[in-house]
Amino acid sequence: MSGSVDVHITHIKPGEVTAVMNEVAALLTSHRLSALRAGQVLDLA
Repeated sequence: MSGSVDVHITHIKPGEVTAVMNEVAALLTSHRLSALRAGQVLDLA
C-alpha cells in the first residue's frame, strides 16, 4: 500500500499487548500502527 495510513491492531490477548506492540514497532513501514483500546471510537468520516 503506498502512502501512509492508520492501521489499528485488534484482538490482542490480555497480557500480550506490550510484546505484540514491540514486534509491530519493529516493522519497517510508513504506516501509523496502534492498538485499539477498549471503548475507543473511530471517526470514519
